[in-house]
This record gives sequence, C-alpha cells and structure tokens, in this order.
Amino acid sequence: MPRFAANISTMFGEWNFPDRIEAAADAGFAAVECQWPYEFNARKLAQALSRHGISMVLINAPAGDMLSGDRGLAAIPGREAECRDGVEQALRYCRELGCSQVHLLSGCPPADISAADCRSALIENARYAAELFAPHNAQVLLEPINSYDLSGYFLSRVSEVVSIIEQIGRANVGLQFDVYHAYRMSDDPYEALPKYKDQIKHIQISGFPGRHEPDVGDIDYPPLFKAIDAMGYAGWVGCEYTPQTTTAEGLGWFSR
Repeated sequence: MPRFAANISTMFGEWNFPDRIEAAADAGFAAVECQWPYEFNARKLAQALSRHGISMVLINAPAGDMLSGDRGLAAIPGREAECRDGVEQALRYCRELGCSQVHLLSGCPPADISAADCRSALIENARYAAELFAPHNAQVLLEPINSYDLSGYFLSRVSEVVSIIEQIGRANVGLQFDVYHAYRMSDDPYEALPKYKDQIKHIQISGFPGRHEPDVGDIDYPPLFKAIDAMGYAGWVGCEYTPQTTTAEGLGWFSR
C-alpha cells in the first residue's frame, strides 16, 4: 500500500492551519504536504512537525499575486526575478521544515507571449531552482494542471511536462503526477504511471469530478494503489482533496 500524506491546505479545515499537523498525526498520517505555508512562521511549523513525529514532504513555491490572478511565475518571461525570489523563499522554508520537494508552478502566461518564450523561461527558472536546491538534496517538481479547471495554465499534459524535464536536464527535477488532473485530461493513469515512472517523484490523489475523497467519484483507486505499488514507487501519495463534510467523517477510505 502506498504511503499517504495529508494535504493540510485542503484537509483538516476544521482546525487552524498550524493545528492541522497535530490533527493529521492523530488521524494516522505519517506525513503532510501543503500548498503555501508562507504566512506562518517556519520555525513554529517545524516545532509542530517534530512534536507530533510527522514529516512535511512537499510545499509549493510562491505563486505570485494570487489575488490579482497569478497562478505561478516560472513560465512568464519578464518575471524571472520574482520567480527566483520565491524559489529562494521556498528553500528557506524547506530547510527549516526538513522538506525536500518544492512544486514550481509555471503559471498562466499572457496570451501575447509566445509558447516558445514561455517554455524557455520555465526551463531557465527550473534550472536555477534545481542548482540552488541541489546542495540541500531538494527536488524541483513540475505538475500539469488540467485546462478545464485552470484555463491558460502553461502545463496541462503529462507528456509535455516530461519533455520539458528532459530538456531541463537536471537530476533533481521531476514530475508531480496528480491523478485527478491526468484523468480530467483523458490521460489514463494506468498507462501514464508506469510509462513515466522514472520521472514521477510525487503523486497526488482526489476523487473525480468533485475533488473530494478518493472513494467518491469515477476513479476506482484501490486497483490504482496496487498499480502504484507494482511500479515500485517509493515516494509519497499526497491527498490533495476537499472533504465532502468533515475530514474525519471522510477518512473511511484511509482506515480501509
């Protein structure tokens, strides 16, 4: 059975954010991930992780001004300085939290910028992050996000992310594979997971179509968990879903 990490940005919303670490540990999770921890004191979060014997296994790099519509900066030419400032902030949090993986969001480039220029910016920003992270044994992850839920996001297909990872050419740059996003784009997880197993460094799950618990919706996860085991995946499976009611009431799948 895969190792599951609770996403405390989407789960355990009944608690204040720092207290979600304790709630996840009490529910039986050995690890957590989160989206953006930056409004909270990194040392205090680290102390909570240590106190409850739980690991932080993934965070997102800062995504820009989300209130103004930013959803990442790495593939937006002209915003390299902002992107790299965010990468440096992510590294500081990783070092404090003991986290070794950062999702670098590519963002939604303006329509008047060519795809080639956006790709070049992404490659150079990812190389910058990879070289900054390498001495700290940290990985940069790129994730395709489906074009239905987030129109205009630069990366939407698994194959294109793998192509960019190969062009980046850094050992510590890998693929963050979200089953929900792949399924939404009609990429069969049973084909994609073994095909890209060498690039996949982190997996995320949620039900389809509502992004609720993995036992709610069209994706039959128990056989998929067996397929993940069969491919020899040793990383974490992040539970990035929004509970239908309370987190505790929806954890029957986890207990099973």
